[in-house]
Amino acid sequence: MEIAVRGVNEADSLLNVQLNRITNNDRLAKFRFVKRAVSNDEAIRDDFFHSLFNAQNRRPEPWVTEALRYFNHPLRSAHSIHYLTASLDLLPEIQQTGDIFFPKMWLDATLWGHSSPEAAKLVSDWLNSHPLVSENLKNKLKQSADMLFRNNK
Repeated sequence: MEIAVRGVNEADSLLNVQLNRITNNDRLAKFRFVKRAVSNDEAIRDDFFHSLFNAQNRRPEPWVTEALRYFNHPLRSAHSIHYLTASLDLLPEIQQTGDIFFPKMWLDATLWGHSSPEAAKLVSDWLNSHPLVSENLKNKLKQSADMLFRNNK
């Protein structure tokens, strides 16, 4: 998957070759799921992200976490920053519909690739504009955004 994020020539072809070699049904399903997040086609990546608005599409959670890490990869942060606020807006729902550890995994995967002042401002603005979000979620967000905030002091 990393070859697609890094912009290797013919990455889509290489991923399709790999896709055709996978014989395990679970691994094949995971590969197909994550592949949408690494696509060089922004429309496919956009479709992937928008699919996560449906709670049923946020399972299995480890697949979602892996896909989000690629989606928010530092090399793709100029594109994925446009989804940062929407990712944060989903946080309360993710807490209600997901595993107890999923909100933190979601935040870590969402924020890890961002280091810009713009990203830090978006997170800070989100925290300030959502006073009713539980302290638990706010603290998870602050923990996940710690390096982002430190890099932008």
